[in-house]
Amino acid sequence: MLRPAPFTPRYAYVEIINFDTVAASTNVKIIMAKVMNPSSKKYDVNWLLQVNTITVATKEEFTLYESYYNMFFNMLSPSVSSRSEADTSTVMFEPGSRVGDMNKYMKNIPYTTTGAWSPGDWYIIDMDPNFELNGNVAGCLSQFYHHCIVFKEINWLAVNIDNTTIIELFTYITKLPTSISRVNTNYQAYTFKGERHSETITYTITAAHRWMELRGQITGFSL
Repeated sequence: MLRPAPFTPRYAYVEIINFDTVAASTNVKIIMAKVMNPSSKKYDVNWLLQVNTITVATKEEFTLYESYYNMFFNMLSPSVSSRSEADTSTVMFEPGSRVGDMNKYMKNIPYTTTGAWSPGDWYIIDMDPNFELNGNVAGCLSQFYHHCIVFKEINWLAVNIDNTTIIELFTYITKLPTSISRVNTNYQAYTFKGERHSETITYTITAAHRWMELRGQITGFSL
């Protein structure tokens, strides 16, 4: 679990909540989202790594390891393209889904306009807050994707590509909105190719098509 520190400077805390089940000498890979580049060009930066342990019964925290590191930045001028998806009328929601339904999926397929995907590329969905990701992703098969990670605190799905061929992903929503919007709803996706942010893609849940997929039926009415 990733959480910001409650004090200044606001370090990022990575909390391993099931630490007792991690075997000794286990290598743990930590992937952190929404780490932003500096606003101005820098060549290096110092950062602190600190490992703490906490005694749950007494809520006492102790430092096990602490060290500063220097990281080199090969910063280049930004070259991000703004795009929109190819077809906003295609089916997006799980068939039979209705407003207010629990645990229904939205279909996603990693999309890019700048050539084929390569292993190691990333595709990140920054989902609209009306559609809260519940952490479950179907279709994330190892021969196509390294990782499919849901960051629930920021409503992101991060997909690490492992193949030039990709397949559909099914991202589950905690609860669909309880009413249909009469205006379009937009959300963004970001592509990182060759370790560089290359595109910001706008997706549209169109009022005329995709929102209409969630229409229910009126039953038990009378005059």
